[in-house]
Amino acid sequence: MKNKIAAIILGAGKGTRMNSDKPKVLMPVCGKPMINHIIDTLQTVPVDEIVTVISPEGSDVAAAVAPYKTCVQAQQLGTGL
Repeated sequence: MKNKIAAIILGAGKGTRMNSDKPKVLMPVCGKPMINHIIDTLQTVPVDEIVTVISPEGSDVAAAVAPYKTCVQAQQLGTGL
């Protein structure tokens, strides 16, 4: 049996240190949202599924990663906790 590989993108960050109301993964890098660079790279490697963790207010991030799945991190504790 072949094991399936999923890529999980941590996309629930608020971007407060970037002095922006926009989620940090939607900040533009070279003309497109940062998260789309990650999606583009993942599409070139053999993963079976791409899932992005979003905040409860993450509808903009969900739209940016569609048609890939998202899951909501109800309580945001940061990646260091």
